[in-house]
Amino acid sequence: MSSSEINKNIKNIYNQRIEGLYSLCVLYSGYALNIIRSRQTGNYYWNNQTWNALKGIFSNAFVVGSGSVMGLYVAHTVSYGVYLELTRNRQNSILWPIISEIWPSMKADIEKLFGAVK
Repeated sequence: MSSSEINKNIKNIYNQRIEGLYSLCVLYSGYALNIIRSRQTGNYYWNNQTWNALKGIFSNAFVVGSGSVMGLYVAHTVSYGVYLELTRNRQNSILWPIISEIWPSMKADIEKLFGAVK
């Protein structure tokens, strides 16, 4: 096998892993959203009065540039989402607790793709 073929194979393996990582970000952003919706339907984090805050939570994956940075996010669309997350000693916070909860599983899946994650 020539050095150009080896180089091509390495690039293919790298690209497959990057695509796999993006897929994991999409998958776990969906997991996070499903957990939030499931729990908050029962008023787990705050007392739903209009349901607008819960209906307005969304998640997705993102890629910056050529793929050197990627991840996922979960966010509020209501103007008082920041209030729910940060006031009252974060007792109504919903986003960070869920991300913290799914991170160990996501990290384990990333490690399967790339090796140890810090």
